[in-house]
Amino acid sequence: MRGRNKLPMSSVPIPETMELLQGLPILLSSLDVWWLNEEPTIVAAATAWHTTEQVRKGVAAAAIPPLDGQTLFNFYLSRLDTYFAKDRKNEALLNFKQLRQAKDGSPFMFLRAMKLLGPQLGGAIPPESFASNFIYGLEAEVRANIMAKYVTVPRENWYNQLSAIAADADVVWSNVQHERLNRPQRSSADNKEK
Repeated sequence: MRGRNKLPMSSVPIPETMELLQGLPILLSSLDVWWLNEEPTIVAAATAWHTTEQVRKGVAAAAIPPLDGQTLFNFYLSRLDTYFAKDRKNEALLNFKQLRQAKDGSPFMFLRAMKLLGPQLGGAIPPESFASNFIYGLEAEVRANIMAKYVTVPRENWYNQLSAIAADADVVWSNVQHERLNRPQRSSADNKEK
């Protein structure tokens, strides 16, 4: 934010920051609606937040520096993050529920994609469900082989063994891919003979 004018961190003017913030929302977007509500009070709220943070850090009231644009921007990001956290969590949950192993993706890459969504889910998926979603999201042939191997393992232990399950699924997937590539292709002449 300060790069345009090469200002020191504590010297970014509040009017410049407000001008930047006013230009961010796309008209009639959810961000625009949020900003219409936040804009009138954001400087006062940021000042109160800044003062509270400085006091919490042990800065004497007389020594607290005034609010600057960079701090205002950080406050804006914090409020924005808090306001849209539930929407992001719901979107991550929906993405998680719809996630399946890609036709050309390995099970380990599928697990990685699931784990990348983990922090956004905020604990909404219990470990047993996470592991079950992984197994049931595998390609059908891979899932059948993995279920045959892990059917005797209690479901509550699947999550702790997820890396081993993914490694086994990778081997099965690799073998299935190899088999598909090496399967003899029937030509139309072969089909006419029958």
